[in-house]
Amino acid sequence: RRNDGAIINVASVAGFWQSPHNVSYCATKTWMNSFTEGLSYELRARGSKVRVQALCPGYTYTEFHDVMGVGRGGAPQ
Repeated sequence: RRNDGAIINVASVAGFWQSPHNVSYCATKTWMNSFTEGLSYELRARGSKVRVQALCPGYTYTEFHDVMGVGRGGAPQ
C-alpha cells in the first residue's frame, strides 16, 4: 500500500546449475530466482516502486553438511 520498500528473497548460487544428490535443492533455488525476476517485472509493469532482489550466497561453511552426512571435499576453501 505504501508503494515503497524492498523484497529480498533468499536463493543460492546453486540456483544456476544442477548437481547430483542436490537436484531438489538446486531446482528450488532456480524457482526462487525465476519467481523473483518475474515478480520484479510484474511490479514494474504496475508502476510500483517496490524493489525486488534475490540474494544468492555461495557456499557457507556450517554444520549443515555434517548433519546431512555430506563431505566437504568439493567445497571451495
